[in-house]
Amino acid sequence: MKSNKTALFTYDGYLHHLRDSHHDIDQSQIKDVLNYYKARVGLFKENTNLFFAIDYARMRYLFFSESCNQVTGYCAMEFLCEGLPFTISLIDKDYWNVYNQKVFPAIAQILKTHPSHDVANLRFSYNIRLQSAGKKWINLLQNNRYITSQTTGLPIYCLGMLTDITDLKADKLMNLKVEWINQQTGQIKPVEQKLFYVNEGDKLLSVKEKIILNYIAEGLSSKMIAAKLNISEYTIDNHRQNMLNKTETNNVAHLIAFSIKSGII
Repeated sequence: MKSNKTALFTYDGYLHHLRDSHHDIDQSQIKDVLNYYKARVGLFKENTNLFFAIDYARMRYLFFSESCNQVTGYCAMEFLCEGLPFTISLIDKDYWNVYNQKVFPAIAQILKTHPSHDVANLRFSYNIRLQSAGKKWINLLQNNRYITSQTTGLPIYCLGMLTDITDLKADKLMNLKVEWINQQTGQIKPVEQKLFYVNEGDKLLSVKEKIILNYIAEGLSSKMIAAKLNISEYTIDNHRQNMLNKTETNNVAHLIAFSIKSGII
């Protein structure tokens, strides 16, 4: 029983649970939201935007805009025929693990604790990394709205838009942002924001420490690094020792090996 409960609070676990359970939803809400998204396909002519609708219980797409070919290199029919398993197979495994174990549970918790009559006004945004048909990694910003079960408060359908942000996103952080939007006035209010590290090592070292670490990996001495950063050698040595302590490594060679393996550099 304990393991089943744990599994439910992952994306994989929830989908497995959902297939074997009954859920009550407002059918008119599905129609309204689908029409809302379909109407907006024509408003976004840029190739960097695509729209979709997901039926979680059947792990399939109800709708996928043709612009996905320009964004991912795949045609819409591939997503419509293969469903969620196909999309999951394209996602960077590190990003997938974070989404599966941390981002989705955070989304589910917000949906469960938010008044059901107001869920349609919530917009969830987060970034994901996916491999295109050309075998290139692309960073996508996903904006979702959810239709939830009247019984559990958990998502049954997802309506979303994907935007290519590869040229804007260089770090390996997943940022979940939740906003409340007044559908009549367009007024936006922040609800919650969470930051998730794709590489656990990223939260160990500061930005300056990573800069110094990269210089160390290039073979520069403390004196040379100090000159480049316009700080003292003593400060460089302190940063080096702090990095050894944080990563629990014994020497610079071990620190560099750990950092490469962890994806820090």
